[in-house]
Amino acid sequence: MTTATQIHCGQCQGSGAHPWRWNERCAGCGGRGCYVVMPEAAILAAQRAAVARVRGAA
Repeated sequence: MTTATQIHCGQCQGSGAHPWRWNERCAGCGGRGCYVVMPEAAILAAQRAAVARVRGAA
């Protein structure tokens, strides 16, 4: 069973580089940014990909 979770992206800022939508506030951190409701496994995969991109650019 997968759970849907709203997460704060903090990077895309509505750039359109992904299917996430812009919202006013993050329910988790209270910050402004992008969020998406998706299965937890997909969230983890997206986070791993984001970390890999950051490490590759550093």
